[in-house]
Amino acid sequence: MPRPQGSLKLIGGIFAAFGLVFGSVGALVWKFDRDFEQDAVRAPGEVVRLQGGGKGSKPVVRFIAEAEDREVEITGRVSSSPTAYSVGERVTVMYPPGHPEDGRLVGFLEQYFLSTVFCGLGGVFTLIGAGLLIADFRNRMRPGS
Repeated sequence: MPRPQGSLKLIGGIFAAFGLVFGSVGALVWKFDRDFEQDAVRAPGEVVRLQGGGKGSKPVVRFIAEAEDREVEITGRVSSSPTAYSVGERVTVMYPPGHPEDGRLVGFLEQYFLSTVFCGLGGVFTLIGAGLLIADFRNRMRPGS
């Protein structure tokens, strides 16, 4: 059964467009995370408990915000199973000056997971779309097409 004229072009264009959008979102998330990291104050912390269960858990970390001279607890942004942290584990926290409650853990999962997923999916979708567009172009260039 012959395909409708231009179906590869349409599907390839959709895949490529989604890929570019996903890649752009990943790049923006990465940029925001890098900006956060450059301005952040770093402090040592300790995992005091794990929050969640079943499908994964997030570390709850306690640290001392020196400038504010107070103890702060933050919860990690990424839930994992098995958990990436153990109770009592020493970790590094970074936070915006004056806002320790907005702190984040230092580590690949906490810092770059989201941008890596978006950029990776964006790359895959863009490559699939480009492949389909190239296939469509080649089909159109064949004699008798």
